[in-house]
Amino acid sequence: MKRIILFFSLAIGLSCFAQGQKALNAISNIKFYGIDYSLAQVYGASETPTQFLNAFDAINKLFISEPKKYDVEKYSGKRVDAISLEAVDMANKTIDPNQLMTTNQHYTLNQEAIAKAVRLLSIPKEQGTGLVMIAELLNKPDERASYQVVFFNLENKEIITSWRAEGKAQGFGIRNYWAYSAYKVLKDFKHASPAKSNEYDLH
Repeated sequence: MKRIILFFSLAIGLSCFAQGQKALNAISNIKFYGIDYSLAQVYGASETPTQFLNAFDAINKLFISEPKKYDVEKYSGKRVDAISLEAVDMANKTIDPNQLMTTNQHYTLNQEAIAKAVRLLSIPKEQGTGLVMIAELLNKPDERASYQVVFFNLENKEIITSWRAEGKAQGFGIRNYWAYSAYKVLKDFKHASPAKSNEYDLH
């Protein structure tokens, strides 16, 4: 019985991977919307919530000020038609500083929360594909941060494919330290993708 359950689990996993990979391969052009920190939690850090809020804003600006390093087009393998940070800037302004820090080092986002975050992005309805990174847990003791990498339909905000990714954090100063984790996730885009895909209805 255990073997049968394992077989079906593997079969479902392979099917989701194939669907996710097929959907991702079909995407040629994207609009990139930066990093949404509105659902993020910070674990084990000594800095204040206000310092983190300022860092979040500064990290997103790196996609504009340091495009050669934070090269979304290069690492995603998709042509980036535009980088627009206004929607995540608005989302990040909703963060409650009193709720930012956590004692739960295993904090993760479920599919419903991810889908809701995408729906709440204030962006125009149009044809095409959007890409947003939704920050999940910034874990200072482990020197890592996790993100949900989400490709979605700009017309209806339905998720096409997504996956959870982690990046090592390092560097001097709160901005550089956590920005490096996002950079590492970007660099691993082509290797990570739907192998760790969330299960969504792709229709």
